[in-house]
Amino acid sequence: MRNSGVIRTRVNNANTVRIVGAVFAVLSVVFLLIGIIAFVATTKAENSGDEIEATVTRIEEYRDSDGDRNYRVFVSYTYEGTLYEDIRLDFYDSSTYEGNTITLVVDPKNPTKVLKKGEAIFFLLIFGFFFLVFGSIGFTILGVTASGEGKKKRLMENGRLVHAVVEGIELNTFITVNGMNPYNVFCGYVDPATGEKIEFKSNNLYFNPNEFYELGSYIDVYVDQDNYKKYYVDVRNKALEGNYNM
Repeated sequence: MRNSGVIRTRVNNANTVRIVGAVFAVLSVVFLLIGIIAFVATTKAENSGDEIEATVTRIEEYRDSDGDRNYRVFVSYTYEGTLYEDIRLDFYDSSTYEGNTITLVVDPKNPTKVLKKGEAIFFLLIFGFFFLVFGSIGFTILGVTASGEGKKKRLMENGRLVHAVVEGIELNTFITVNGMNPYNVFCGYVDPATGEKIEFKSNNLYFNPNEFYELGSYIDVYVDQDNYKKYYVDVRNKALEGNYNM
């Protein structure tokens, strides 16, 4: 009796990999857009405001709901003859300390609204960092997936079909998706012209090929006309084919 639930789960895991890649790619673009919008808005505020010198009067340390350490920075400054004290500054870095003099930009229409000079580039760097992290993961997954599909199509259309012998089926314990490891099929083929044995390894498979292939059985492999290193092991999930009886 075939375990159809496990088979369906592993097929879904293959789709999950693509979805994860797409989600990371979309998030990276969102972070980039947020960074650009924040940069433009902050730059506009800096250019339309007036520069002043302020003194850091107080720094309060607190922890958020996740236990992370954060800081509240308060400054005092004089603008157009009026003293403003204990104004909250929405910015902190390691160079900020009590008694330090910093350059701020004040909104002429609302003198209690200030931002630190150069804050615009800070937003671009922070969100740019998240763009690089999420983008490198997401676009790499999508790129590898698309490249694999393209390689498969080219080899199946233009390559040479050989019948290799299944020599092993193993779990790839280096990869886990939804708590499951994919399978790899290892097979070999002897070139009749040279007598050389060629070893092949399938892509990661999110179904159990043991259900359909036995050691010593034949499996289709599409190889490049001139290079055995370019190949595709055609491991078919027969549970998804109409002529397979579960």
